[in-house]
Amino acid sequence: MTNSLAELRARVQFTLANWTFLDAAILSAHVQPTHETEPVLVHVTFVDWIPGICSLLGMLVVNLIDKDRVRGEEGFGDSRAVWRARLFLFISFALMAGGLAGSVVSVSR
Repeated sequence: MTNSLAELRARVQFTLANWTFLDAAILSAHVQPTHETEPVLVHVTFVDWIPGICSLLGMLVVNLIDKDRVRGEEGFGDSRAVWRARLFLFISFALMAGGLAGSVVSVSR
């Protein structure tokens, strides 16, 4: 029961984070200053989208790969299939790490 609650909590947090990011990006694209002398405080550009896209793709690939296929159990084909699954898992973790690093860099600039 605890595992399913943790899984549900992770899904809700992931959904809320993506929803908040999309909402902020759309709002920043359409916000107008109240006075002409006032600058727009935040503007989300495409460069700011790249870390979120990388993290999203990495999370999707990690969740799509079956654990038994990575372990090589239950006859999921030849050894090349296991190797490809491990390669895709590595690429997805690299995408998530790149997304995290990119978000830290984009926040610090």
